[in-house]
Amino acid sequence: MKINLKTLIQLSFKTKPLQSILVLILILGISVIPSVEITFLNQLVTLINQSVAYSEIIIILLLYIFFFYVLPQTLGTLQHIIKMSTSFYIDIKLKSAILEKAGALCIKDFEHGDRLNVFNRILNSDHDLQSIYENLISAVSSVISLLIICLNFGLPAVLVVAVNMVISLAIEKKKKQLIHLKYDYSRQKEEENRYNDILKRSLFERKNVSELFFYNNKNYIYKKWDKGFDKLNQDNIKHSYQNAKKTNVINILKESRILLSLILVLILFINLYMTAELTISFLYAIITIAVLVDSSLGYISFIISNKVKIDEYNFFIDLEVERDLKSYDLSGVPIKIEFKNVYYKYPKSDEYALKDVSFKVEAQEKVVLVGNNGSGKSTIIRLLLGYDRPESGHVLINGKEIESCLASLRKNTTVMFQDYYKYELTLMDNIIASNFDAGNNSELINNTIKWSEIVNVIKNVPNGLNTDIINGGIFSGGEWQKIAMARAKFKKSSLIILDEPNAAIDANYELKMYNKFISLFENVTVVVVSHRLPICQICDKIIFMDNGEAIETGSHSDLINKEDGRYKKLYALQAELYK
Repeated sequence: MKINLKTLIQLSFKTKPLQSILVLILILGISVIPSVEITFLNQLVTLINQSVAYSEIIIILLLYIFFFYVLPQTLGTLQHIIKMSTSFYIDIKLKSAILEKAGALCIKDFEHGDRLNVFNRILNSDHDLQSIYENLISAVSSVISLLIICLNFGLPAVLVVAVNMVISLAIEKKKKQLIHLKYDYSRQKEEENRYNDILKRSLFERKNVSELFFYNNKNYIYKKWDKGFDKLNQDNIKHSYQNAKKTNVINILKESRILLSLILVLILFINLYMTAELTISFLYAIITIAVLVDSSLGYISFIISNKVKIDEYNFFIDLEVERDLKSYDLSGVPIKIEFKNVYYKYPKSDEYALKDVSFKVEAQEKVVLVGNNGSGKSTIIRLLLGYDRPESGHVLINGKEIESCLASLRKNTTVMFQDYYKYELTLMDNIIASNFDAGNNSELINNTIKWSEIVNVIKNVPNGLNTDIINGGIFSGGEWQKIAMARAKFKKSSLIILDEPNAAIDANYELKMYNKFISLFENVTVVVVSHRLPICQICDKIIFMDNGEAIETGSHSDLINKEDGRYKKLYALQAELYK
C-alpha cells in the first residue's frame, strides 16, 4: 500500500477507529481553548476595571485558570497518549508491509546498495512515519486554534497573526539554512572523517601489528592521523562559529517578532481599534499567538522535510517482486534444464552477457560450464536460480517456464557458491544452514561431518560444534571450503549447482572434491561452473562459454578430439600448468 498524508489519516481510522475519533474530538477541544482563554482574560480585566464584587472576579479567575492551565494540560496529555498509541500501531503496520515486501523482492534489489540502504533507513528509523502522523495531527490543531482566534477577535488578531507569520517564515528559512549548513559540512567532511578513522584503526588493529612493527612505520601513520585530526578540529571551530552567527540571527528575529507585535497592539489601541481591556488581554495573547504560529510552521516544516521518508517508503513498495506462480511442484522429480535462445544483459549495460544461448541438461546428467572469466558462466547460474530474467528466450525446468516453479526449484536445489557465506553463528549452524529444518537429525549431521572431513576442524576449536564464529573465526580457506562442502551435502536435493567452489583449494585436492560430489549426487542433476578443467573428465557434458555464447558442447572425449576446438586448446594450456 502506497501512502501519503491522506492515507496516513485513513490508516489511523482503519487501525484504531475509536482512538482516532477521540483524537479528532480532542483536537477540536484543544483548538478552542486559546480563544476561550483570551476571552476570560479580557472579561477578568474588565471586571477588575469596573471594581465589581470580589466573588464575581474570583469565579472568572477560577475559570481563567481552568482554561489557562488545567484543561489544556489534561486534554493535551490525553490526546498525546491516544495519538501515540494510534501512531505506534500505524508504524508497526507500515513496517510490517515493508518486511513483507522485502521477502518478495528480487535478488537484484538486495544486490543494489541504494535499495538496501532505503530498506534499512525505513526499518531502522526511529518511527519516522509515525512522527509524520503525529506532526500532522498537531499542525491541524494549531492551525484551527489560530483560525478561531482570528474569527473571535477580528482585525487585531488577524494583524498580530500576520506579523508573527511573516517573521516566523523568515525564522524557518534561517533554520533551514542552518540545517543545510550542518548537512553540507558533514558531507564535506565525511571522507576526511572516514579516512582519519581508518588511519586511527590501522594503528590499533591486531591484524596490522606484525607488519607495522616489522616496517617500523607506526610513527609515520600516527603523524598523518594527528595532522588530519588537527585539521578536522580547526574546521569544526570555524563551522561552530558560522553556526553561532546564524543562531544569533534566529534569536534576534524571535525577539523582534514579539516587539513588533507589541507595537502593533499599542497602535491599534491608540487608534481606538481596541478597548483598554482587550489591549491588556492581547498583550498576553501575543505570546500565545507566537507559540501557535511557531508550532504550526514547525509541524508543517517537519512534514515537508520528512516527505522524503514517505517517498522512500513508496519507492520500496513499488519495487518489482519475484514472480512465482507456484503451480508446479518439483519435489521428488528428476530435474531437466533447457535454455532456449536466451539473451541477457545486466542493468545499465549495453553489452549482452548472454547471446542466443541454447543447451539442454538431462535429468541426472552431470554438466560443467567452462570458459574464461566474463564468458557468461555465472550469468547462466543466476538465470537458472531465477535471480535474473532473460531479455528474450526461455529458461525451462522440466519443460515449464522457470517462473512457474521457482520456489519449488530453490527448495529442491543445493548451491555451493564461490563466495559462500560465513555465518556469524555457531559452527553447527554453518553446517546445517542449507536445511535448518533437519538440524535435529544427528545421524545426518554425523554422516555429513565424516563425509566432508571436518572432524579435525571441530576438534581444534574450543567448544566444538557449539563454537561461535566471529569474523570468519580462525579457520583457513581450505577448512572453510570443507565447511561449505558439508553445508552443500547436508541438504537433500534434486539439483546440485557448484559455482566455482574450488577457489580456495589446490589442484591436488580439487579433483578429489569433485569426485566426492559426483559420487554423492549420482542420481541427481549436477551443474558445475569452473574455469579449471580437471572436473571435465568426470562429467557427462561440457558447455564451453566464450563472450556470452555457448560455442562448444559435448563430452570431454568429443571436445578433446575436435580439430582446432577452443576447449582442446584451453585444456592443453592448463595441462601444461598442472605439470
